[in-house]
Amino acid sequence: RYALACLYYSTGGDYWIDNSLWLSDNDECSWFSLSPQSEKCHANGMYRNLDLSFNGLSGILPSELGLLAELETLASESDSTSKTIGGVLPPEIGRLSRLKILNLRGNSIFGAIRPQLASLRNLEVLDFSMNAFALTLPPQMGEMASLKVVDLSMNRLTGGLPTSFNALTKLERLSLGSNKLSDRVSLGRQLSSLTVLNLEQNRFTSIDSSIGQLKALETLTVYENGLTGPFPSGIGSLVSLRRLSMH
Repeated sequence: RYALACLYYSTGGDYWIDNSLWLSDNDECSWFSLSPQSEKCHANGMYRNLDLSFNGLSGILPSELGLLAELETLASESDSTSKTIGGVLPPEIGRLSRLKILNLRGNSIFGAIRPQLASLRNLEVLDFSMNAFALTLPPQMGEMASLKVVDLSMNRLTGGLPTSFNALTKLERLSLGSNKLSDRVSLGRQLSSLTVLNLEQNRFTSIDSSIGQLKALETLTVYENGLTGPFPSGIGSLVSLRRLSMH
């Protein structure tokens, strides 16, 4: 209850679109969330899924979120240009070891993507797209072995694509478009489940021939980069490829 109250006050709860029962004497499992009532809490009463997307949250995410030890979903997606979550990502989110979905799409969060996220070994979906994250991708992300979907598009990320991403063997979709990422793209056979790879509108200079080892890849977008040299030879080996955009 304390952690949820901290979230309420730090994100302008009095002005949310729907704050039904929040801070009331009712059990917190009855407080408003987009998550179905039957899936909000575990049988022991601990919060399980917290989804406050499109609800007018503004302010910052409090460090106390790290106290929600049994949380599996944390979502606060926004489509607003005036009311969004800002500030930096609290490193305490890395304590949510049971988290499976972390969706903060469309906010104004800035600063680095915290290396503490590598502790989220059960995380399957990570969506930080359309924020203001900057600096480099932490190589520790390669330790997040359960990841299936990563969307970091439309941020301000710089530097190269860590080779540690090759350890994400369950990854199905990787979207890094519209950043300032650079250097060489080196992804290979370990990513046997990858079907979508979006790298458009960055500053990548070359693609390693190992990309031809992505046998499940169906969509590859790399347009508006700084690619030089010959056409990547490995692309001809992408037997499942249906959509290729390089113009």
